[in-house]
Parts: sequence; C-alpha cells; structure tokens
Amino acid sequence: MRDQFKIEIAERKKINKIGSEIKYFGLFFFAIFSLVLVPARYLPFEISFSLILFGEWLHGMRKYTNAKLEFHPDSILLISGSRNIEIKHFNIKKITGWKNFTHRYKKPNVLIKTKTKERYEIRIDIEIFDILTDTFPNKKN
Repeated sequence: MRDQFKIEIAERKKINKIGSEIKYFGLFFFAIFSLVLVPARYLPFEISFSLILFGEWLHGMRKYTNAKLEFHPDSILLISGSRNIEIKHFNIKKITGWKNFTHRYKKPNVLIKTKTKERYEIRIDIEIFDILTDTFPNKKN
C-alpha cells in the first residue's frame, strides 16, 4: 500500500502564540463584563468580541507548503521540498481534524500528535481525511 496524496504542511509562526494570548485576554474581558457588570448598561462587549476574533485570526495564521502524503504498511511519510517526515503507526497518539472559521478554508486541517509529543499540522481534502481516519479508527478524536 503506497498511495500518494497531495497535501499542505503547516508551519506555525510566533504570531500564533501572541494570537492565542490575545484571544484568552478577550475571553477574560468577556467573562468579567458578563459576570460582574451585567446590570450596567453600555458595556464594551464589542471590545471583548473583537479581541476574541482578532486573537483567533492571528492564532489560525499558518504558512503552508505543498507536500505529499504516503501511506506505508508500518508508517506515514510526509514528503516536502525541504524535509521528509516519517511517522510510525505505533507512535501516533491522536488524529484531530477541524476547519478554521476565521480563515474559511475549504479543506480541513488535521493535527497528528505523536507519543513523543511532536505535532504535525496538515491541510488535506476531505476524502484523504476519511482515508486517514479509516486507517486509524482508534486514534481519531
């Protein structure tokens, strides 16, 4: 079984961490405004919502490079122009898929977590996601 599929590998940026901090700051403001100051009028809920959306947008920014995904009998191989990543089947801990609502990608992002705490984020077609989750039914979330 040596199927090869076109994918995109994501590279996280330092701005992603700043974006998640801004998002949590906005959630904190939202909690304060909604729990403590509920009886007051004209509270700046818009500020907290703006911080949440802006933080989520920054957190979701990624640099994607074209790559290929190969299924082997005992491993998965991610082939990029700059590197080749081999992930053994027994080393895969969890496979999670989602769509980012602020960037409106048509393809789902998939996060492959390994037992050695490595994380690989890829963007794939929904058909490839189905093949991946069918190959590892006990690893999906």
